[in-house]
Formats: sequence, structure tokens, C-alpha cells
Amino acid sequence: MSGVLGWGRTLSPSPMKARKLVESVEQASIGPKCDVWGVSFKKFESMARFNTMCNYFSIGADAKASRLFENHRSSRPKLYRSQSFNKASYAAFGGFLALKGSSSIGKRIKHLIVDGKEVPVPQNAKALIVLNIPSYADGTKPWDVGKNHPHFKEAAIDDGMVEVFCLKSILSIALLKTLRGVFSGGVSKLAQGSKISIQMHPMEVWATKKQGVPKSKLYGQVDGESFEFGCDGEVIDIHRKGSVPTMFGPYRGKAQQGPPAKLIQGSFNARWPRSPSEQELASPK
Repeated sequence: MSGVLGWGRTLSPSPMKARKLVESVEQASIGPKCDVWGVSFKKFESMARFNTMCNYFSIGADAKASRLFENHRSSRPKLYRSQSFNKASYAAFGGFLALKGSSSIGKRIKHLIVDGKEVPVPQNAKALIVLNIPSYADGTKPWDVGKNHPHFKEAAIDDGMVEVFCLKSILSIALLKTLRGVFSGGVSKLAQGSKISIQMHPMEVWATKKQGVPKSKLYGQVDGESFEFGCDGEVIDIHRKGSVPTMFGPYRGKAQQGPPAKLIQGSFNARWPRSPSEQELASPK
């Protein structure tokens, strides 16, 4: 969120840059609003602590990788002292799942309903993501409409809609980052809408198709907070709760910040020109 809004994905240790950043915050105009979404589970009672989404919601392999990462970091906190090590460790868990093989969630989803219409989910989908901002998984842009998807719109943080897509592999995001513009990276765009309902099959339906002892639980995450839940006949509803005011910063759209947040009404620069301190902070030294 910080990157797409233009405030930087990391905080510089330089006191001078930190001071200029504070000045930019003080002088920035409050105007653009970001949609906020409610997430509710029919059965999963512990979901109350994860019932508000600003960035994204997902179920499947990516959430499992996040849970494995969090468990390992909690058990060995002294190892996780740098952002570089965190990213390498996260990638290692993703690679582990890719080699081991992760179960497909497409077989467990009975219905995906978006604004009252059923949307088919590929049987081989490894993860289902509902996205509110343009950036996902370390600055990638999975929702790139282009000419191949004329029936979809560009994502905006204030359009009252979320973007729904699935990953066909745990390596999809890595492919998207390295082959952007050349290959879709195994990302399948499914729908856009304001009311999402994910209805899971009862366990006995999909368990008969799986070898060995089937597991009745899946992994999910809301804004990076991962958890495990029972998916047997579960129903997950996502709806718009309202919006919160935000401020665009001087790094919006700059390199290494991820895709910039867009507004449905128009460009940010046309409505909120940058302050002198923001111009200075954004200019290369």
C-alpha cells in the first residue's frame, strides 16, 4: 500500500530523507479515497480479527507459503533481521511448495459469484486472489488489462470494485516479475465486481477425487495476515464497507515502487499538484 500510494516501500535510514518525507506528509493534500472491504466467513469464527481488507484477500498456495514463512520467522526471530533475508526466505518456501506440489483449490470451490453472476474457476487453480490495489506480491501488477481483455477495466482504488484472479502455479508471481509484458505468468483474470461470494464444496464432494487422506483445511490471508481455516462447506463473502481518505506521496509511479494507485475520476497530478518539498524529494540527486 505504501508503495502504490507513493510513500516508498522502505524507509531510508538517512535522517535528511526521513525529514523531507515528514515534510511531504505535512504538506500533502488529503483527497483521494481508497475503498475498504469487509470479509466474512459463515463458519470460521476466528475470522473476526481479519474481517477488514484494504489490500487483498487470498486462499490457496500463496497463503500457505505466507503461513510457513510466518511460522518459521516466529520460531527463529534472530534470523529475520533484514528485508533481503525475509524475501529470500519467503521465496524459498514458495519454491518448496512448487517442488512438493500444492493442492488445487479450483476443485474445492463450488461457486464463485460476482455481482450475482457465476464465474467459472479453473480446476487447476492453486490460489484465488481478490485484489483492491494494483500491486501484489512484492510490486507485481497481475491485473494488466491490455488489448486481450477489452471487457475488463483498469483497476482503481476508488471505483467500488475489486479484481478477482487466480494463479495456476505457486511460481506464477515469479514468472510475472521476470517476464512481464512477455508472458502472463500463469495469472488468469476472472472478474471485477463489488460483491464476491466464494462457496466451497462439502468435503465429501472433492475428497473422493483425492488420493490418500484428504485435508479439510485451507490457508487464507488478508492483507498479508495468514491463517488456516476449515473449508468444508464454507462460504466467504466480500463486500464494500466504505472508504478511507489517503494521501499520494512523491514516489508514486517511481521505479521499484510497484504499479501506482489510480483513481477512477482522473489523474492525481491534475487534482493535487505536488508541493515544493515533494518535488525536491522526488528529483534524483
